Amino acid sequence: MKNNLNSLLFGAVMLAVAEPSVAASLKQGVFTCEDSHYREILLTVTQHPTKPNKAILNWEGKDRIVHREPTTTGAVRYEGAVSQILYIQAPDHSLVLDSGPAKKVYLSWCKRK
Repeated sequence: MKNNLNSLLFGAVMLAVAEPSVAASLKQGVFTCEDSHYREILLTVTQHPTKPNKAILNWEGKDRIVHREPTTTGAVRYEGAVSQILYIQAPDHSLVLDSGPAKKVYLSWCKRK
């Protein structure tokens, strides 16, 4: 399982390389994810109501505001400067990472409910 997680993390980092934007839209709704202890966690993703370049991520009762970052890969990438969160949405799944030096995976294999 650890090799799968390393492959997932490497793939997510490669998807999230910031360059001039390719337009991809944020998939909103409730997602079922796994945390680092393989527990099922619900993640709610919504567009910010007044700021179109921001999204709100909510899990375990806490909102985290993240701003859109451009990519060339077609992935959707949002980062939180204060929360140090990196949210990446690929076509088949999404994940939430620590954007700090540790690159800890908070939530992985998020799929829409």
